[in-house]
Amino acid sequence: MYHIKSDKRSQTSAKLICDAMLRCLDEKPFSEITIVDLQKESTVGRSTFYRLFDRTEDVLEYLYEQRIQEIYNGYHLLSEDKRPSFTLYILNDLYANSSVLEVLIRNNLIRPMQKVHNKYIPVYIREELGNDNFLSITEDYACSLFSSLVAGIISVWIHHDKRETPTELYHLLRTYLHTLARIS
Repeated sequence: MYHIKSDKRSQTSAKLICDAMLRCLDEKPFSEITIVDLQKESTVGRSTFYRLFDRTEDVLEYLYEQRIQEIYNGYHLLSEDKRPSFTLYILNDLYANSSVLEVLIRNNLIRPMQKVHNKYIPVYIREELGNDNFLSITEDYACSLFSSLVAGIISVWIHHDKRETPTELYHLLRTYLHTLARIS
């Protein structure tokens, strides 16, 4: 878990640690990166690291959440007439900016990915489906279903080396969702 406050000092230290993680990932596999590596690379003290993050996995989760926040914010900056499907927008961005996502998946760190998606799934469902009544009745179930579905599909996509384009993946996802809807 990460514990990053909104003050400038915490934000700066978190950025230094995150940047250090990205540099370390360029040099060696995630499984070999230690807190000492991040501490040395970031010049942030050990106590500061532990004030912000519990484990190295938490740095990846935080980086992924930052990416997802940027996706959501970027989508809303587009004029409504230029907005593609919200799902397609997300897939295109993840295709272009997938380094942290790939590390999460290739190291079987699906749970941190799902935690991030659970925070944003209600917004996603409202954007994509526009159905607030559905959410109010079954929000926990809907969030769990969608975050698991997204994590699973993206995991397979990464393991397939992203051979499908975001558009092809989007159409596959829509087909599966429509099939699931008919089964019930």
